[in-house]
This record gives sequence, structure tokens and C-alpha cells, in this order.
Amino acid sequence: MRDQSRSRQELLTLAIAALGSVGFVFLRLFVAAKGELSRFVVAGSRWTGPANHYLHHFLNSGYDGQFYWRLAADPFNIGLAPLFGTPLDHALRDNRIFYPVVSWALSLGQPRWVSVGLVVANVLALLGLTYLAIRVCREVNRAPYWALMVLLVPGLIGSLSRDLTEIFSALLVAGGILALRKERYWLVALSWSLAGLTRETNILAAVCLGVVSFYELIRRKRSISWRDVAWVIPGVVFALWQVIAYQTLKSFPLVSSSGTGDLGWPLLGFFHGAAKWLPSTQLHVVAKAALYSIETSVTVILLVLAWRKRQQFNVVERLVIASFSLLFICETQRGWQVPFDNRYATVPLVLIWIGLLRGSQDRELRKYLWVAPLVLVTILWRVVVI
Repeated sequence: MRDQSRSRQELLTLAIAALGSVGFVFLRLFVAAKGELSRFVVAGSRWTGPANHYLHHFLNSGYDGQFYWRLAADPFNIGLAPLFGTPLDHALRDNRIFYPVVSWALSLGQPRWVSVGLVVANVLALLGLTYLAIRVCREVNRAPYWALMVLLVPGLIGSLSRDLTEIFSALLVAGGILALRKERYWLVALSWSLAGLTRETNILAAVCLGVVSFYELIRRKRSISWRDVAWVIPGVVFALWQVIAYQTLKSFPLVSSSGTGDLGWPLLGFFHGAAKWLPSTQLHVVAKAALYSIETSVTVILLVLAWRKRQQFNVVERLVIASFSLLFICETQRGWQVPFDNRYATVPLVLIWIGLLRGSQDRELRKYLWVAPLVLVTILWRVVVI
């Protein structure tokens, strides 16, 4: 009977996550997007021409979602040339093929349904992430409702809002971390291989495990084993995709750039970017700055908690969290030129929540619930602003 009761609670937790996600999508659809789902893509007139009658066109440069739409419309066409009036801005986008492939499959290969497929894929990924958190709660005999805390990450909301890759990244990296704890090395290899094909920076998870494994091998703390599959296979898959893409692009996607660069010295990009929008008196910029301050507070709080609770994470997890956090603070001015939703910190924040769910007492977790009202501000913002 107790198992049946827990199963019902877990199903109810998933139902709450599903209703919350779908409810948010519909609110955003009918408020910010004015009933037009293709607005989620944020296709700008600079990159998306009139020939693409499947998308709403904004009179600006648009956002990353337009390029994921382009790949999802035909993932077998990875060239830079326009497809339905939308080109790829640079070959780096082809590193991020997995989310478009899933969206393409959900849209049954029909371009007119791709805008739906992109949203549905992210909602399903959110449910997958919730399920992983439920599994963690089950392992430590915690009520499954606590699993919903893993969704208290601003970048997840931003990703769902604009058809971006952060939800899939968090799901696949976290899935690999949990599988590694269970010593299911082939599952780790699969999860991190797909993570590397979702966003190129995700391959860092396999690199971190490789560094730890190599250290253990040279210090003779262990011999070569099936554990090494977990970091070797993702590296091989990632390299193989680079070679496959090269046949079409005549360049490797990993070394492609938009010309401005994505990484620099820690925090330097932030100071340069903030210098442009902090002095602004424009209402929309001031509002974004206020929202950004709230989201940054959430990020800093969780990073500090992770440091204080670092014993709850094993050495690989600590290295992964540190590496992804370093990427976040090394974002260049291009990423900080306007206040944004900290979506680059999504993966480490999700891993931190999972670690806290695993190792904290309920009374400690209750202390962290005050983060929820801060994240609610982000949800409300995304409901009313494209």
C-alpha cells in the first residue's frame, strides 16, 4: 500500500509539472505572443526573410530560436544557405543538432508544425528533468513533491519561452551524472553523447570525468574498466559529428564563430556589458535590469549553497559544476550587452538542486523555498514579454 501511495504521489508530481509547464505556455501564447506560437521563436527580419511564411517576423536581429527552427525544419540540411527564407548565421549552430532533431520528429517533418514541435520538445524535457528529480527523492526516501524544486532555475523558463537548448542540456547532463552514481556507464555515455550534440559546451561533463579518470589511472588507483566508456564514447561521438559536418560545411562547427567570440576573461564581459545598460533611463532596459538582478540573486544563492554543501557532491560533480559555472562568468560582452536570464548557468544550477535534494534534510530545503517567489517574477515576466 505504501508503494502504491508513493506511486500516486510521483504521478501527481509529474502532473503538476506538466500542468504548470503547459499552463505557462498557454499564458505566454495568449498574452505575450498574441495567440501566435511562432513568436516564441523570435525570428528577426535580419535573418528571416519574407519567404518564411511559417514564422512571425520581428523588425530586429531576432534570437537563437530562429536557427533551431531552421535546423528543425530539415535537420538533414546543415548547410548555411537559407531554408524557407532562414539561413544559419554560422556553422557553430550545427553543433546543437539534437534538440532540432527531436522537434523535427515531433512535428512529423512538417515545417508548418515545427513551432509546435520546438515547444512540445522542451515541455517533455522539463517532465524528464522532473522525473530525474523524483528518482533522487525516491532514493533518499523524500516526498516526491520536493522534486519540483529542480524547476526553480530561471534559465529553464527562458529556454521554454524562446525555444532554446538549455532544458535539454540540463536533462542530459544531469541524467549522465545520476547514471554515473548508479555505475550505468553505457547510459552515461548515451546521455552525454546526446548532450554534446545539444550544445558543444556540454561535452565538458565528459571531459571532467575524463580528467578524474585519467588521474586515477596514472596514480594506479584503478585499472581501465567499463567506467571509461562513459567519457570516451561521448568524445568519439562529438568528434565524429565534427567530421560529418565538415563534409558539408568545409569547416568544423566547433571552431566556427560569429566573429565576436563567446568566451573571455572572467567577469570582464559582464563589466563591459553592464556599462552599456546600467546608465540607461529607458523603461524597458531598467525593467530588464531589475529582472536580471533578481535572477542573478537566485544564481549566486545556489552557487554559495553548493560551495557550503560541497561534501554532498562527489569529485566529478564538483568539477562539472565548477566548469560550467566558469563558462557562465567568462561570457563575453556580446552575451552581457543587455540584461539576460542567466540561461548559461542553467546546467550547474540544476545539478546543485539535485545535489541538495539528495543530501539535505527537509527542514534545510524549506529554508531554500524563498527562492521560489524570485523565480515567480521571471515566470510572470515571460508571460507578458516576448
